[in-house]
Amino acid sequence: MVDSGVSSGVTTTKAYDQVIYTRRVVSLGEDIEFNPTNCPYLSHSEIQRQSRILLFELNMETIISPSLLSADFMHLDREIEMINESDADWIHMDVMDGVFVPNISFGFPVMNAVGKVCKKPMDVHFMIVHPENYIQQTADSGAAIMSVHSEACLHLHRTIQEIHKAGMKAGVTLNPSTPVAMLEDVICDIDIVQLMSVNPGFGGRVSLKKA
Repeated sequence: MVDSGVSSGVTTTKAYDQVIYTRRVVSLGEDIEFNPTNCPYLSHSEIQRQSRILLFELNMETIISPSLLSADFMHLDREIEMINESDADWIHMDVMDGVFVPNISFGFPVMNAVGKVCKKPMDVHFMIVHPENYIQQTADSGAAIMSVHSEACLHLHRTIQEIHKAGMKAGVTLNPSTPVAMLEDVICDIDIVQLMSVNPGFGGRVSLKKA
């Protein structure tokens, strides 16, 4: 998944219930060869067995996840209904705290209200410090997916485990300057990788050339 203010899903495909989650897989080294041998879906256990594989492109699926940041907040109910009736797969929600990023967006009052009427899986991207403090609240709001920044999590494994324990799919987001190698130790435990093509905090900006 590449986040440039409007999220687009790219990447390995895993099916959970009614939702398809995607992940792009690439090799860590030229000496590694990994061939899924005509397998259209790579199971979680199969990924785990490839201990030195970070990512490897298996299948391409496009997931449309409109961002709530682009909504008209004066008429949020109308905007959510439009998404409910659309072909969008998810609804993307960017939560900002003004600390991890230089902007404040919205919090749980908005998330709870949206969760009551939204028929699409809520894909919540936390751009905040200490996202681990809000896992259960996020699940209670109706979120299906919770993505956290690796840069904001001191104990990333524990945060991923707690997200799963709360019944959500776990995603890890990387800022443009963060090496993808940071995913090596958690790639087998997460459902989504989100790569920022802009510095987080504001939507609708031009992607960085080398992101």
